[in-house]
Order: sequence, then C-alpha cells, then structure tokens
Amino acid sequence: MRILFADRKSGRIGILPEVVDDLWVLEKVIERGDAVEADVMRTVSLDSGRKESVKVHVKIGVEDVEFHEYSRALRVKGKIVDARPEEYVGRGKYQTVTIVPGRPFVLWKSVWRDGVLSILREAERETSRPTVAIVSMDDEEAVVALYSLRVRLVGRIRNRARGKRQAKDFSQFFGDLLTFTESLEPDLVIVGGPGFIYEDFVRFASERGKKRYVGVRTSVAGEKGVYEIIADRGLKILQEHRLGEVVGA
Repeated sequence: MRILFADRKSGRIGILPEVVDDLWVLEKVIERGDAVEADVMRTVSLDSGRKESVKVHVKIGVEDVEFHEYSRALRVKGKIVDARPEEYVGRGKYQTVTIVPGRPFVLWKSVWRDGVLSILREAERETSRPTVAIVSMDDEEAVVALYSLRVRLVGRIRNRARGKRQAKDFSQFFGDLLTFTESLEPDLVIVGGPGFIYEDFVRFASERGKKRYVGVRTSVAGEKGVYEIIADRGLKILQEHRLGEVVGA
C-alpha cells in the first residue's frame, strides 16, 4: 500500500492499494459514514438512445463495505454525493466503488480516529517486506499459508501415493508441494512438522536449487502446525536469517 497524501484537517487520505492484503486492511479502516472518491464505469443512455459505458469520477457516502478475497476486490456501496461529469450521474443514486490493487482512490474520514493513519502506515511498510510462505506437513498432507499482516491459508497438497505400494516414495508428493509453493513466488519458506519428513522436503527443495527453505520441528501438522510455526518459530527465524542471505545462498 502507498499513502499518496494525508490531510487530517479535511479528512482526506489518498491511497493506492498494491496487494490483496491491503484490501483486508482497508475493510477495517473504511467505515459507514465515511466517503470514498474514485473513478468508476457507468452505463449511460445517450441522446441517440444508444447505451454506452463511460468513466465517471464519483464520491459516495459509505453505507456498506465487503471484502471479496477470491475476486481480489473490496466493494464499497453507498449513495452518490458528488460526480463529474454530472450529466452522466444523478446525486442520490446508489453506486458501488470497486477497490482493487493498482487503482488509487481517496478516502474521506468522517471521524479521524486515533490510530487510523498508523494502521495504514503499517500496511504501507508491510508491502515492502518479504513474502513468507509457511508449510506445515506430515506424510499425508501439507498445508500452505502466506504470512504478512495476517495468516492466509492458500492450499492443501495431498500425498497421492499414501496407502499405495509406493507409499514410502515421497518424490511425487514433494514435487507437487514444491511446484505449488514456488507458484506463490515467496522470498522465504518456513517448513515445519513432526517427525523428519519436513527435513526431507527441505533437502528435496535444496537439491533442486531452492535455497530459501528453512525447516523447523513442530508438535503437530496441519493448520495448528501453521500457527505453531508462527507463534513459536517464525519471528525468530525471520530475525536470525537475513533475507538476502536466504535468497542468495
């Protein structure tokens, strides 16, 4: 996230969301009674009777805010209080402003609560931090999460050979997991689990040139293992390992 400007006197904050997690933060910051100003596309009727989509700059009074993670969008709904050009939009009509990464907008705070700008500044700093993937695994399944401002579970990889004759051959399981984890383009991967399979996977990744994988032992696997890694080991690993050394090793 980038804070383009912040004017406490007028209550105006220019914001450019850059990643999906920024939308999650904005859902907590944008409140009923605020206003949002942005460009939208509206379908209008021309003098010829033909309908056409045109870009309109609107300001709406916020009545509802919904974060749709899977569509990577934050939808803000409310009545139009101002618009340009006015001939295309009537004040008082309802409009939805869709906020997505890469599209700037202006937030007007009706009440500038203490800490609002601090929350946005923290999200701004977080955008420049590394993308960390957490893998919690045993010999049956691996749960993968992304860790930044929040923990976001992004996938489960099953061991398709489990229960078969080749059950002790983890190459397919490891290959599937590595392919999925690499598709997230993480800067650092923390892999944990009970037993020794997490160590085998880190070695598997290293042998294929992936040096930014770090292994830790946990008491459980699955989602509980993800939170155990973060609570007990994750911060320590991030402190002990300079990212440049992990990536460039």
